[in-house]
Amino acid sequence: WSFPESEAKARADFAATNGDPAAAGRFADRMKGSLPALGVTPAAGPAIEAHLRDLLSRLEALLEQTPFLLGGRISQADCSLMGPLYAHLYCDAVPGRLLRATAPRVCHWIERCNHPDPEPGGDWLEDSRAAELLRPLLSLVGADAVPVVLDGVRAVECWADGCEEQSAEIPRGVGVHATSLRGTPLSRYTSPYTLWMLQRPLDTLAALPAESIAQVGRALSGTGLENWLGYRPRHRLAKR
Repeated sequence: WSFPESEAKARADFAATNGDPAAAGRFADRMKGSLPALGVTPAAGPAIEAHLRDLLSRLEALLEQTPFLLGGRISQADCSLMGPLYAHLYCDAVPGRLLRATAPRVCHWIERCNHPDPEPGGDWLEDSRAAELLRPLLSLVGADAVPVVLDGVRAVECWADGCEEQSAEIPRGVGVHATSLRGTPLSRYTSPYTLWMLQRPLDTLAALPAESIAQVGRALSGTGLENWLGYRPRHRLAKR
């Protein structure tokens, strides 16, 4: 939505998908209008693009060593990360060119995930090897993404502190909060859904045996992700 060429392609893709150009245009208007609420502004552009280039570089290096994130076969990790990269970058006009020019292995991985081989894949990486290969990628997430997410969660919890009815259905957004990316100030709308997303890996971690929890802690130590896994929310969000 930040480049005329990309916006034109997105609007055409939406119209081709649903066959109703007018409805597709209204949907596109809503999508484009949401950018400021997400902290996407011209001032934030350089920080966002720098993060993206680092992400692609680290993914390229990882995929030079392994065909998928956790080894020789596709996993939930691949599907989770591939989805937004495919929809928001690979299919987009301007970022799509960036991927093809600078990250050919990432492009190939996206295609493999979308068109997986019907035959069983190879083996999973050994735990220590997986931790070694994933560390540069996870360190980037810990440095750039985790502080933004936790700022959002803290804002949700401050809002929830003032709720008289703790079991009520809550709105999709509850104001705005300040955060930053690589030293660039951002103002983002406060989404309670962020708290629910935080809970999921925390619940998964808590369900592991004690030695596995310690193993995860050792693997993630120094990446910045320990700040996520060590966070203890004061409130819990349920989803129906």
